[in-house]
Amino acid sequence: GAGFTRDRAPAGSSARSRAPGAPSSHASRESSIVARALKPSWPVAKVFIGGGRKGKIRPTDLVGAIIGEANISADKIGAIVISDRFATVEVPADLAANIVTKLQATTIKGKKLLVKLDRSGN
Repeated sequence: GAGFTRDRAPAGSSARSRAPGAPSSHASRESSIVARALKPSWPVAKVFIGGGRKGKIRPTDLVGAIIGEANISADKIGAIVISDRFATVEVPADLAANIVTKLQATTIKGKKLLVKLDRSGN
């Protein structure tokens, strides 16, 4: 009945005015907050891992492997990007070579994956 409209967006709100399929302003605002929160204050290097979404690799798998194998604390791990077939993880530049060596000697999700320093320039 009347008075129970709080679940619906008011006429003219951003929820109704954005084009179908366009990202909501909430999602972009949220991702920029996350990106800022993950920006470390030390020099970073990216570690390339040859497994991604198609291999069921999740950020927690990568964090767990780095913490468990390389004895790195979770707060030293920066942005994690998981694509369909690979992932990159930002780690402190001075620890990157050790992390790569340790991860090359282990399995992630039961699979031996290619692990190397990412030389893409970022």
